[in-house]
Amino acid sequence: MPKKYENLNKPLKIGSVTIKNRYIVAPMDTAPSFLGPDGEFTENGIEYFVRRAQGGFGLIYSGGQQIDDVVDKNPKTILKNPGNYIAAGQELNARISAYGAKMFLQLCFGLGRNLPGLHAPSELPVWLNPQMTSPALTREQIQTKIDLFVQVAGVAKQAGFAGVDVHALHWGHLLDQFAMSITNKRTDEYGGSLENRLRITRELVERVKETCGKDFPVTIRLSLRQFMKDFDKASFSGEEEVGRTLEESIEIAKLLESYGYDALSVDSGNLDAYYYACPPSYMESGYMIALAEAVKKEVSIPILVGSRMDVPDLAEQAIAEGKMDGVVIGRPSIADPDYANKVLRDQKEKIRPCLACNQGCIHRYLTVGSVCCAVNPEMGRGITYRMSPALAKKHIVIVGGGVAGMEAARTCALRGHRVTLFEKSGQLGGNLIPAGKHAFKKEVGALNDWYQTELKELPVEIRRNEERPRTRLAVSGQMLSFWQQAPRP
Repeated sequence: MPKKYENLNKPLKIGSVTIKNRYIVAPMDTAPSFLGPDGEFTENGIEYFVRRAQGGFGLIYSGGQQIDDVVDKNPKTILKNPGNYIAAGQELNARISAYGAKMFLQLCFGLGRNLPGLHAPSELPVWLNPQMTSPALTREQIQTKIDLFVQVAGVAKQAGFAGVDVHALHWGHLLDQFAMSITNKRTDEYGGSLENRLRITRELVERVKETCGKDFPVTIRLSLRQFMKDFDKASFSGEEEVGRTLEESIEIAKLLESYGYDALSVDSGNLDAYYYACPPSYMESGYMIALAEAVKKEVSIPILVGSRMDVPDLAEQAIAEGKMDGVVIGRPSIADPDYANKVLRDQKEKIRPCLACNQGCIHRYLTVGSVCCAVNPEMGRGITYRMSPALAKKHIVIVGGGVAGMEAARTCALRGHRVTLFEKSGQLGGNLIPAGKHAFKKEVGALNDWYQTELKELPVEIRRNEERPRTRLAVSGQMLSFWQQAPRP
């Protein structure tokens, strides 16, 4: 293994568990097809996580798994049929362990005001629906949720997961709402002081450790700055903050460590400040490092950093300088499941770049309920779209060297065909060229570079400055749409 990224390749201890390197797949909700009727991982879901383990990630977080079918009723909860969940989880963990990876199950305490009809710490306006109000949780309902959470953590351990993650003081979800003074107006033991507003997080980790053992790691996701000006209003500069400041996050981090959490997974923003919660390409890569460093100076447990952490050199340097401990990769791990291996082998040029466009992943999830990817057509279809050798090898001629033509050429070559690609101009890339001109859209230009790097290594003959081939075998560069719909052998 090259020494250039030796710090990224060093093992990391989270509680009693050793992670083989510093690359971590972020917890992300992905596709409904990943979960069965009882909340168990399906074959498609298992394949998704195994593929990232195969791609070199040391630790994999699941997306948020629902625990509550009593207070805030969810259709797919782990306790509905724990036997099914344990069986699927054991298969999943056995397969990812073959690649030396570990997996933590992220457990969602609740979404609070982020969806209509769900309970919140206090009566609060529903996100993007201020005419609606979320009902306040009673003390008894809080205890019911804690009991369910702890039961699910026990199931997670039986299913072979190496730890659990508490979801979280992040994205403005329920525990985040308890922690923030703007959303917690309670006067009982779960409101008022910071310690009271964090009381549930303390009770969760203490009781999970009692149930699963002190050596069973528990991590938690923490947004270090909310960038929130008011309900449904972001503060892009961080001024007029009504959510959480960095100074308060430092105090929270120290308390969470004292409660027994084994690591903090940090980012920024919430749904009211969506620009920071899902930072687009306009956001500077590595902007979280300075925030993480401020927390790292005050605690001894590992700090795992996400949000635009897609520049390996920045991550390597930050770990070497003790500013952080692990790199949490979300959308780039969707775009390229081999991301970690390519970095650690010093093959950055081979990483299929995430555009940070939020179109196939975040936008599709919020509007359709499932996730795809603008640059990775196999995302969410690991079984049905799996690349396979063509039964009959052919000479494929493609006209047009834009993104569709390049993807068609790449796919055909990978399946074993001999490919000739005609481009009437002197450059490959089509609309990727003008789209990637601006510095804030550099990922688009990087995608064009990636395609050309891939095509150089494949049996693809590229004919530039030729408008069309003098052959009857020509097909349109738009053949990609037909390829996507065609049945695979």
